[in-house]
Amino acid sequence: MNGWPAALVLVALIASSTLLAWKGVIPSHAFFMIAGAAATWAVPRAAQLFMPRAKPAPPLASSTFPPEEIPTKREHERNKKMSEAEDPKDEAQAKLAAEGIPLGRYQHYKGPEYEAFALTVDEGTLEQLVHYKSLLHGTSWTRTIKNFTEEVEVDGRKVPRFAFVARPKGKTFWARLFGL
Repeated sequence: MNGWPAALVLVALIASSTLLAWKGVIPSHAFFMIAGAAATWAVPRAAQLFMPRAKPAPPLASSTFPPEEIPTKREHERNKKMSEAEDPKDEAQAKLAAEGIPLGRYQHYKGPEYEAFALTVDEGTLEQLVHYKSLLHGTSWTRTIKNFTEEVEVDGRKVPRFAFVARPKGKTFWARLFGL
């Protein structure tokens, strides 16, 4: 339902709920709930009355390049060589895959357990990052892997900041989150 019918439904719902609230048939807070729901549904549909119609897009050209910008064979070969060159981001991703920490449950040196659910690389600094979630509070955090795996001093002895407990059983956090 679009346009005028939606506007009429909006007016009818608000008028009838106003009358019912005034007569004491429904409490005043119910009036606001009815009016709010009616407005949320009907206003976008009624607004179509006043919105200009979109013009159809022009047909696409047969080529993505104007004729004067079509790359020559030499330019194509140069672009191909540039795309095959080693990218430091790709190297950082490969290093993370080879040297990264295992995903799973970790225990913080203060006691609570966390689930490390993703390893990534910071695009600007190319630092390796670990994303982890508190199993106690449900909050998510990010640290560099160097900071995550470093040792801290507690009562005069060095202990790991996070000690590996176990690999995740069944589905990982991301698999559960996205229903994979």
